[in-house]
Amino acid sequence: MPPETTTFPRRRTLLGAVLLPLLLASVCHAETLSRQSPFVRHLLESHSALVQGKGFRAAIRQVAQNETDATPVFNIWIDRKVDPNLQVYPGALGPTRFASLTKIAESADCVCYPIDDCVLIGRANWVDALVAELSQGARARSASSRIDVRWPKLTTPNEALQAVGANRSSAGGAKLPHDLWPETHWVRIRPALAEGLIRGQFLQPDREATLFSRSYRFANTKAFEASVLQKDPDATFKRSAGAVRLTGSGEAHREFAATCLSQDDSGDRSDDAIATLKKDGRTFKLDVRNEMAGAIVKQLTGVAQIECDFTAEANPQLRKLVTLSVKDQTLWEILQRVARDAELEFESRDGKLRVNAATKQK
Repeated sequence: MPPETTTFPRRRTLLGAVLLPLLLASVCHAETLSRQSPFVRHLLESHSALVQGKGFRAAIRQVAQNETDATPVFNIWIDRKVDPNLQVYPGALGPTRFASLTKIAESADCVCYPIDDCVLIGRANWVDALVAELSQGARARSASSRIDVRWPKLTTPNEALQAVGANRSSAGGAKLPHDLWPETHWVRIRPALAEGLIRGQFLQPDREATLFSRSYRFANTKAFEASVLQKDPDATFKRSAGAVRLTGSGEAHREFAATCLSQDDSGDRSDDAIATLKKDGRTFKLDVRNEMAGAIVKQLTGVAQIECDFTAEANPQLRKLVTLSVKDQTLWEILQRVARDAELEFESRDGKLRVNAATKQK
């Protein structure tokens, strides 16, 4: 059953010290951006690469995709008014995936900001306006199910709406202008968000500053406030239960999010590889047929950025062909499936995942 069409009422206001107290009651809210969410953990993954001279869209996709099979690590949405083939020279990327996106965006006079499970990339006024629009439906979207979406190259905007199930006629469901869009692949995205992103490509940003409020749950954010206030002196912070609610302009939120998401997450990693895998809450869909167990283990631990140590005794089991189809399972759950089918066992040693033949096979 297709999702209900969501319309996004406009609330625009000038940001100013005099008006701010009167506006807080009507400001729009986005869902909390938390370091503990799987989406944010992806954005915080260590990253380094060189994309000098690549096209803008190709460089962005390189950061957002899995290196081994080009599936999305997280969803992205690029402003249609930005030249996708513009050659970018952002220099060395990193230290996190989000920091890499930010550097690529800045090299094209663009900005990045995460909303729900997607990173918006484009002109600053377009990103800020779309975030404000999408923030209004955040609470309603949070209870909806997720879907995978894919459309081919040269898809029209109206065909894209059909791909996400937004084909009902309503006041907010008017047909969109004709255009031809690139191939797009979104994973585990909420249908209402997907429709909002598609319609948002034709949003006409106001010249006025966009005010909105959002909570952030990261450690040691007090130190980030000074840089935010340089961008927006009227921004306010309210702390409660380990989170900080920032109310301010889009520029203030972009500065705060960029600082939170550019801190290398590797320092939080445990020396216990199995503990790290068990703590990783991300879930995945995986379909493999007759692939060697060792190759699957190597790919899964690569996603977790954990090194493998294969013992010589495990060689026969590592060559066993495994077929499995799983959905919404963590890396550790999938690894356990592979271990059971190929008669392997795991242990942590020196920060690596040691892979050996199961005890009865030794």
